Amino acid sequence: MALSVLVALILTPALCATMLKPIQKGGHGEHKGFFGWFNRMFDKSTHHYTDSVGNILRSTGRYLLLYIIIVVGMAYLFVRLPSSFLPDEDQGVFLTMAQLPAGASQERTQKVLDEVTDYYLTKEKANVESVFAVNGFGFAGRGQNTGIAFVSLKDWSERPGEENKVEAITGRAMAPSRRLKMRWSSPLTCQRSLNWVRRPVSTSS
Repeated sequence: MALSVLVALILTPALCATMLKPIQKGGHGEHKGFFGWFNRMFDKSTHHYTDSVGNILRSTGRYLLLYIIIVVGMAYLFVRLPSSFLPDEDQGVFLTMAQLPAGASQERTQKVLDEVTDYYLTKEKANVESVFAVNGFGFAGRGQNTGIAFVSLKDWSERPGEENKVEAITGRAMAPSRRLKMRWSSPLTCQRSLNWVRRPVSTSS
C-alpha cells in the first residue's frame, strides 16, 4: 500500500507531465489529425445533446404525451398480439423435475426417477435419445425428496410430424390416466420442463 502511495504522489505526476501537453487558455486541445477530428466530433455531439435536452425541457408536455402514446401502444400490442406469432420452439431438450412429499427417502425418490426414465425410454423411445437423472437436486432446491431428469430428444429429422414434437411428447406425459400427476411450466430459456408430483392413491372400502 505504501508503494502505491509513493507511485501516485511521485511518479504519476511526472509521467502525466511528460504525456500531457499544455494548451492555450480557451483552447480545446489538438486540432489536427485523428485527435483533432475526435475533439471536433465530440464537441459537436455534446452541443447537439444539450440543444436537444433544452428543446425537450421547453416542450415537456409534448414529449410527455409522446411517451404516453408509446407506452399505450406497446401495452396494446402486448395484449392483442396473437400467441401464434410467438410459437413454442422445439429445442430438442426438456426437463422433468420430481417433487415428493417432505421427508421422503432418497430411495423413494430414486424409484420415481427410475419410473420417469423408464417411461421416456419405453413409451417415447421413438423420440427420446437419452435421459440423465440426478437425485437430490432440483430447481426448487436440494433435498432427498427432489430430483431432476434431463431428457434429450432425437434429431428433428428422425421425429417428423406434429405428434413427435416436444409439445406432443410432454402432453402425452401429462395424460390424466398416468399414475403420476405432472405440472407444466415454460422457463424463459424456451426449454421445456415438467414437474412430477406424487399423487396420493385413494382406496375405497
